[in-house]
Amino acid sequence: MKMAWTDGNLASALTELEAAERRLEAGERSRDLKQAAQHAYNSAYVNENPAQAEWRREILERAQHVIDACLKQ
Repeated sequence: MKMAWTDGNLASALTELEAAERRLEAGERSRDLKQAAQHAYNSAYVNENPAQAEWRREILERAQHVIDACLKQ
């Protein structure tokens, strides 16, 4: 089964984001890293569960940080 580009699963978005943040800390600033952060961002963005709003907001902010860092290369 192929995973949807934006499935709204915050747990998988957070896992992907944490991997992207480790790559960023290691000095990577690639297009692939930016795409991984965008995928985490998009997955969180489509999540409309009000009980997870704070978790969603944190993922969006952290993913945007990785995206911005890749754009500054």
